[in-house]
Amino acid sequence: VPLSATLAEFSGVDRDRVVAHLAQLDEGYRDRVPTDAIAAHLRLLASSDTSAVRAEVVEIRRGVATVAVVAPDRVGLLAELTGRATVSGLDVVAANLFTRRDGVAVDIFNFAASRGDLGATAEAWIESLGTEADPSALAAGVAAQAHAYRHEAGEAEASVRARAIGPKREVRVRAPDRRGLLFAVASALGELDLSIETVRIDTRAGIAHQVVVSTGEVPWLLIEESVRSAIA
Repeated sequence: VPLSATLAEFSGVDRDRVVAHLAQLDEGYRDRVPTDAIAAHLRLLASSDTSAVRAEVVEIRRGVATVAVVAPDRVGLLAELTGRATVSGLDVVAANLFTRRDGVAVDIFNFAASRGDLGATAEAWIESLGTEADPSALAAGVAAQAHAYRHEAGEAEASVRARAIGPKREVRVRAPDRRGLLFAVASALGELDLSIETVRIDTRAGIAHQVVVSTGEVPWLLIEESVRSAIA
């Protein structure tokens, strides 16, 4: 009750809609997403254009921009979001991504700027989300950025571990960080027609740690092979 009242005040959204939003998500959402970011999700969800990708800069602090994103979930959405970010000049340093039970993705990205002004670059990325993406051009742009960054990455060996949890597939990736790494993982899962449900990402000492949970009946060994090949 106190949380719903606080969120209603922060977001300007009716309290009943706040409660309904929280009921669509597991407790991990409330545990891992700050109150101001949840409020941003609520404002974005209140938009009349529910078919579009909507995003809002929550805050910029210590060289990191926190951005909230709301969109109808679909296979390939994460690859498109992260691919556009890489091409725009943003590096994903952390992220918490969730899918509501009604099929709406509610994401939080933490970006650093690989070039240019962070605030302006984040806004340019948000602006790009309203345009149509060319998958081949996006992949080429990401590859160019990854190549430029590769020499800065560590030499630690990458590891990919997948397991089946009922109808879901959990994939854990630990690899030297580089531009386009999350794009590669998301693209590999998308090619297997897996719908991404939740993602948790953080980067420590140049090593990226990613946990992705997807829905689909693809054998976990095939997932490991595909992701390992994509990030090699």
